[in-house]
Amino acid sequence: MRILIAMVLGAAGVAAASPSQIVGKVVDSHARPLESATITVGAEHVTSTPEGVYRVKVPGPGTYKIAIDYADKRVEGEVTVDGPLAIFDRALPIDSESTIVIHDARPIAVPPKRTDDPSWAHQVPYSDAAVLSDRWARAWLMLDVDETGHVKRVKLLNDPGLDLAPIAIEEGFKMTFSPARDADNRAMPIHLVVPLEWPSNGWLIQRYGVASHAFGRRNYMACRGDGPITMDSIDMQYRDCTRPDLEHASTKKWITR
Repeated sequence: MRILIAMVLGAAGVAAASPSQIVGKVVDSHARPLESATITVGAEHVTSTPEGVYRVKVPGPGTYKIAIDYADKRVEGEVTVDGPLAIFDRALPIDSESTIVIHDARPIAVPPKRTDDPSWAHQVPYSDAAVLSDRWARAWLMLDVDETGHVKRVKLLNDPGLDLAPIAIEEGFKMTFSPARDADNRAMPIHLVVPLEWPSNGWLIQRYGVASHAFGRRNYMACRGDGPITMDSIDMQYRDCTRPDLEHASTKKWITR
């Protein structure tokens, strides 16, 4: 299983020489490392470490075009290799805490996009326990998505508690996506890991007046366990910043309908 961020590098004017290497680090818009990125140089594919670091061999000195894709974002550029080693670091304009990550053995040329709720604005329903506790919660789902973009199976990677697990699973089955496509434009089945988030119900209503839609202005908030809240803040809540438990994903059972 690999989180796919496709980097496509094409050589321009590469001289016949001993192999060189391009190394670098890929991070998100908040400087968080992007783990298991797939970096592609011609027919070569490597993946980044949990620290976002990658190392890929190229034929030799020359200028290489680089495209970095993650979910529906792309950053393009060039890197000049004039010796045994060249460094190419990039930050992608995406929040890794709130995005889709893709697991597949093959490079994906066209990543999937959510079609039932393209802006991810729909707020997942709350359980009674979640409303009464007024605590922030987050779940991560692994979705088995077929060639048509429909969810066939679901894994709950992180139980959010507060009787929210059944709601999370039901929401996962409701999602639909445009088909992922390979380099030959063929639709392909994939595994997606997606987050579901329940802001504190009271915080959401106080901040925006409704609890039916999600809002993106959350990144500035303190994560639970990161330290004291600013006592004069109008947002007196800790955000749940739980990351997906990918290490134990293979041991989780698939849920079917």
